[in-house]
Amino acid sequence: MRRLALKGAIASRTPSGLDSDTLGPLTNHQDAKRWLEEIGRAVVTGRLRDRDAGAGIRAVEAWLKAEGERVTMQVVEELKAEVERLKVDLSMTPGLRAAG
Repeated sequence: MRRLALKGAIASRTPSGLDSDTLGPLTNHQDAKRWLEEIGRAVVTGRLRDRDAGAGIRAVEAWLKAEGERVTMQVVEELKAEVERLKVDLSMTPGLRAAG
């Protein structure tokens, strides 16, 4: 009976959530991986409710999407600059002319 009562008490306790120090910053892909690991661990150990875990996972997904878009735009800008540099180089090459 005591064991069952203890199981019931554990199951009915309010999850404590995650401390921001446990998660740390979310500034790179390693951080995103750590966040997901911490969220998963917290759900399994009963420190985090499923709904709260879902919110945390959605936050990581949103960060990953925004980071992907930022990196894509950075690459596009670098490629534009390289194309412009190549056009200038091409226009200065004797016997060749720059396209478009």
